[in-house]
Amino acid sequence: MQASSSTDSRSNYNNLNIKEKISFQSSCEYIEFILGGTTRFLEDEIKGLYSYEALKQRLIGNPFAVYEKKDLSRPVILLEKLTKEELFQLFKNIRNVFAEYDETKYLVTNNEIEKFMQYLFNRFGANSFLTPRESIRQFIGLLTQIQNNPNIKFNTNKILYFEISRLRWN
Repeated sequence: MQASSSTDSRSNYNNLNIKEKISFQSSCEYIEFILGGTTRFLEDEIKGLYSYEALKQRLIGNPFAVYEKKDLSRPVILLEKLTKEELFQLFKNIRNVFAEYDETKYLVTNNEIEKFMQYLFNRFGANSFLTPRESIRQFIGLLTQIQNNPNIKFNTNKILYFEISRLRWN
């Protein structure tokens, strides 16, 4: 839902509010609206959903719900960051898609995925700024480079150092 102006945003938020009100206060059965977004998309008081007061009142979370004990009866369920194990599994699944689920076509091994993850998590600010979207974008970029340039090899001794066999410096 992209808005070009604050008037468009207000109109979109009003439509969302109406749909939310209908689904929670009426007898509509078997209807569900699922939106995905960042915390900023939700809580930004200037541009986010919370900028529309009626939505803010409906969507605001339970102050007594803590990380381990989520309130699943609320319209907003905040998700935890992906764990390293979940991110590793996600990268393996992306690798499988690139290889068309054929293990002989894998562009990187599990060990190389782990090295790539070390590179991601050891960068300055990774704890604060690394998002699944950014991680996925970089991993797909790596796979694309390897796929488009078969002469490039992933060197596990040096993170993200590629050996280009046809280039020789004399």
